[in-house]
Amino acid sequence: VEDRGLTIGGYESAYLADMAMAFLLETMDQSVFDVTKYFGIYRDDGLAVFPGAWTINDMDDWRTKFQGAINDAAGNNKLLFTTEMWAPGDDAKQKIGEKVSTETADSFPFLDMQLSWSNQGDLKFSVYLKPNQQLKYLNAGSAHTPGCFKAITSGVCHRLTKLTTIDEDSADMKLNELYPEHFTALD
Repeated sequence: VEDRGLTIGGYESAYLADMAMAFLLETMDQSVFDVTKYFGIYRDDGLAVFPGAWTINDMDDWRTKFQGAINDAAGNNKLLFTTEMWAPGDDAKQKIGEKVSTETADSFPFLDMQLSWSNQGDLKFSVYLKPNQQLKYLNAGSAHTPGCFKAITSGVCHRLTKLTTIDEDSADMKLNELYPEHFTALD
């Protein structure tokens, strides 16, 4: 029984990852979050927002404190956290060992969301596609009911809307103009 595991991407794996992280985040030393404006985690990917401009060394110090708090709550050091700090406009990417690095591009991907700054200096969000990602929602020849097919379009449109910041550039655009790849896949 001890040799059995859960498959990556399986329903049970996701449930266990959520449950384990919820427990650890609830029982760990909460003072590590005192310097954050926002912290959220989805499965094994987290997003933290900090006030002001941080250096890569500041980020390394925070990651070390966070890692220590998780280790204390877990009673071991088997979970390893890395950080990628978004530093748009920096001249060169930086790295501290294998644990902390910077991303210097004008936008920053997180899961299927992309963060960027508007011309007015506001943080904005849009949908992110990985390079060479192929969108496939459901095989057209499947045995799913027409209602299921219709629900896919509705669900995709709802998700795209929730992940998109409406600003001056996008206010008069339709979703299929903002995300043509998604609508090609839906067709």
